[in-house]
Amino acid sequence: MFNNIEVKAVCIPLADYGRDYRDEKQFIAYCKECPRYGHLWCCPPFDFDTTAKIAPYRYAYIIGMRITVDPSLREMVKDPVTVGEMAEFLTQDFRRAMDGIILGLEKAVPGSRAFHAGRCYLCDYCARLFGKPCRHPEQMRSSLESYGFDVAKTTENLLGFKLEWDNQKLPEHISFIAALFTKEEIAL
Repeated sequence: MFNNIEVKAVCIPLADYGRDYRDEKQFIAYCKECPRYGHLWCCPPFDFDTTAKIAPYRYAYIIGMRITVDPSLREMVKDPVTVGEMAEFLTQDFRRAMDGIILGLEKAVPGSRAFHAGRCYLCDYCARLFGKPCRHPEQMRSSLESYGFDVAKTTENLLGFKLEWDNQKLPEHISFIAALFTKEEIAL
């Protein structure tokens, strides 16, 4: 199914990352257009100030995983419904691996904060839909986008590859961008 898995990581001072890659108002406006807005604990609206939440951190370690989708799979999967289902299947599978890595890093670096590559996949449905608290707050993390960071710009400028979007066919690559915010520099 996959020909190549590429992993890249970069460190950038959080002050620079926030200045050059964060536009909270713009990205919250995008979030409001999502049909899941207000339905997931990992996504806005939040009951806290995201700027205050990230203020204690000094470094952003951006970790990208890019998977090359096998051309024969791309050729086989052509109708938009199947494309969406296959993309979701592939996303969940690799996200579980990426989530384990980023949460492992968070555990290894006291006082750090992980950001998942997109929405949470821990539960089949989020308890927020029913006005209940998160069932897995120790594992659930938000994405960089949900805090107003531009992941497409991050990926292109810092990791050297573009995010690929296509609802009509599977893209050549599927990418995941996670992050670890730390108070001190670490060796990755």
